[in-house]
Order: sequence, then structure tokens, then C-alpha cells
Amino acid sequence: MSQDVQTPDRRPAPGTSTGRGRKRVRTRGQRIRRGVLLTLLVLIVAAGGTGWWAYSHLNDNIKSVDLDQTLGTDNRPAKVPDSGQNILVLGSDSRAGANGELDHGDVSGSRSDTNMLVHIPEGRKKATAISIPRDTLVTRPDCKDEKGKTVAGAKRVMINSVIGVGGPACVVKTVEDMSGVRVDHLVKVEFAGFKELVDALGGVNVTLDKPIKGGLNLDAGTHRLNGTDSLKFVRTRHGYGDGSDLGRIDLQQKFMLA
Repeated sequence: MSQDVQTPDRRPAPGTSTGRGRKRVRTRGQRIRRGVLLTLLVLIVAAGGTGWWAYSHLNDNIKSVDLDQTLGTDNRPAKVPDSGQNILVLGSDSRAGANGELDHGDVSGSRSDTNMLVHIPEGRKKATAISIPRDTLVTRPDCKDEKGKTVAGAKRVMINSVIGVGGPACVVKTVEDMSGVRVDHLVKVEFAGFKELVDALGGVNVTLDKPIKGGLNLDAGTHRLNGTDSLKFVRTRHGYGDGSDLGRIDLQQKFMLA
């Protein structure tokens, strides 16, 4: 007598194999976790690449100069004995690039119409700033320009002209010679950079004891200025006080305090 015998189906289930190289069955939860991890990895790599691009882009906007290498360490005023710092802040009137969009004046080259020597003492709880009027007549010492070329010194030149002849390091050397104060750091800001700095802060509140008339019209009192108006504020001369550069210095110091 014959009998049909049914044997169990030994075929491997989908996603598995027998013997060596056997595939592991992943549960739905494992597949979800794996997908999430891969997504996070892609996001981290993308964020890192974006962060590096942003850093490189911003860093390329900043040009630096090694003062010790350019000016040397000899025949310079002594350093501050503690952790205090002296910073020379220069405001350039260059119309190059984006700067021209903020001021269309028919002016070539560049001058440092703002020259401010700032001392930040040990403890960093206060700062002292001295402004040097742009028309101050000074003796420009021999110095090297931004290309390393030696520029011969000259007597009775306006301090705002030094940057256009010898570059910012030459301004540092001039200020050190006239003041006997060593400059530890240099900051040069142009129109576009100043505007973007103020806008990044969300604007600045300034308080006036008398009105400004002219390119910028402001009544006495407190005003919140955006980057464009702040630039007009610190450059105002004829429409404030006696219309001299000393009036502009007054506005610039009010702005720095604000």
C-alpha cells in the first residue's frame, strides 16, 4: 500500500540563508533605527560642511597683519606690564567694492578719518578711548607698506593720509612714535563692515543732547539706529555742533559708549 508523505518545506525564508553568510533578519524597529542613524549622519556631515563653508567665507573677509613681524620688536614702546591691551581702531573711507554703495562720494584711495586709541586694562571692566583728529599733523616714520616696500618718512602730514601711503601698520608705527604707547592690536573697519556689525547687533540706541541736521536728521533724545543710519551718524560733521571734526569725534564717542 502506498502512502503520500508530506515533508516540511526547508526553503529559507525571505531575507535569510543557511550555512555561512547567513543573512540576519532585521525587525521593523531595527530598520527604522538604522534609517534614523543614516539620516542623522548625513545631516551631521552636511552641517559640518556648511559650518566650514561659513567659517571660511567669513574668515576670508578678514585680512590680518602681523604687527611684530611688520614693525619688528626693537625701537617700539614697551608692552603693558599686565594683561591690559592697547587697540588702535581705524575707520577707513574707502569706496571700494560694497563700500561705494553706502557712499557715492567721488573719492579715490582711502583715508583713516577715524583714529581711536583704546586701552582695555586688566580686569576688562572699563575702557579708555582717545580720538586723534583726522587733520592732526604728524611725522610719518619710515615704514613698510602692505607689499613690504619701504616708504620714506615725511614731516607735517595729516594722520588720515598715512594709511593710504603706507597701510595700517604704518599708522600703528606713526601713533606709537607720537604717543609713546605700544599698540597690541589693530582693527580697521570700512563702511560695509561697520553697517553689517551694527545690523548683526540689531541696531544701537544713541542719545543726543542736541539735534542733527543734514544727511541724517535726528531730534534731541534717544533713537535706535540701524547699520545704514549708524554709519551716517558717526560720519556726520557739518550738521552737528560747530560743524568741525571735533563734533564728529563727539558723535563717534557717544556711539562707542552706546
